[in-house]
Amino acid sequence: QEWQNPFATWDPLDFCNISEIILPMDTYWSPPVFILERVSGQNPELNYMVLMHNGSFNSTRPFQVTLTCSLIILKFPFDTQTCNLSIASFLYPAVTDFVMKTRRTPAEIMKDSQSFFLTDGEWKFTNLSIIEYTEMVDDKGFSVVTYLV
Repeated sequence: QEWQNPFATWDPLDFCNISEIILPMDTYWSPPVFILERVSGQNPELNYMVLMHNGSFNSTRPFQVTLTCSLIILKFPFDTQTCNLSIASFLYPAVTDFVMKTRRTPAEIMKDSQSFFLTDGEWKFTNLSIIEYTEMVDDKGFSVVTYLV
């Protein structure tokens, strides 16, 4: 995750050329995001973020999930299955407060994901697409990013 805070800036020359610091996640606001599908997972205790002198925050919090998808096996064994993994925050309206965007292309993410994807030999990870959209709930729009695997 990356986000900007224009109030958290400083001139490195005023502070011994320190251009970034590492802080606990609860020190500053960070975007609350949720996985919408039913998943089980492990959330390692890496609750830190990097604050750059220009107000840019960066948090890399690995989260290992097991995603359960319904199967449609009408063309077995020549079928293709697609699972969605949607990430959203329904606490902040997208139009005014919070818009989520992917930083990398689907091809870049797929290349990295293939090294982490656990397979038993019966399934093959063949494609990854990304959809960024606004979900309307009670007349408010909320930012959602869906990964189609």
